Order: sequence, then structure tokens, then C-alpha cells
Amino acid sequence: FTVVVTNNGPQNATDVKVDDVALGFLYVSHIATKGSFALSPGAPENTFSGLWSVGALNVGESATLTVVATVTPNAVLATYTNAVNAYSELGDPNLTNNEDEVE
Repeated sequence: FTVVVTNNGPQNATDVKVDDVALGFLYVSHIATKGSFALSPGAPENTFSGLWSVGALNVGESATLTVVATVTPNAVLATYTNAVNAYSELGDPNLTNNEDEVE
């Protein structure tokens, strides 16, 4: 999975974070162009979740997180999804572009 977070303004953002929850997948590895990614403890079976602490993003700046995962063996799920939600301590006047999900 590749997650790109971009600050579309109107101001520089501090303490940007992205929650990532993948149902039906096992975490293998990750690479972040900025900040750090940590798995959340206690995720349900056949799921991984993590927090990408991006840090500051200036207006127009982007950062990328690439997560390598494998499909959980023997998982019986109707759909396999990866959902992300981005947020910052400063708030965002346009919340409509802060989350995404793929199946």
C-alpha cells in the first residue's frame, strides 16, 4: 500500500498523523519518506493497524508511506480493506479529503 499525505493549505501543519488500518492483511515492512510508523498493539486477528507520525508539513508539501503486507492465510473475509485517516493538531478547514479506503 502506498499512502501519500499532502498539505493543501491554507496554513503549514504541525504534528500531522495518519491512522492506517488494514483488514485481512499481515504487516511485513514499511518505508516512510518523513516521520515514523509504528504498529498499534492489540490489533484484532487478520488485521494490522498503525500510526504514521509525519510531523510538520508546509503548504504544498507531501510525504509518502509505503507498507508491504501479505494477505492473511486462511482468512475468511468478505472484503479486504486498507483505510487511512489523516489529521493535524491545527485542524483542517476541509475534512472531506482526509481519509481514503481501498478494497
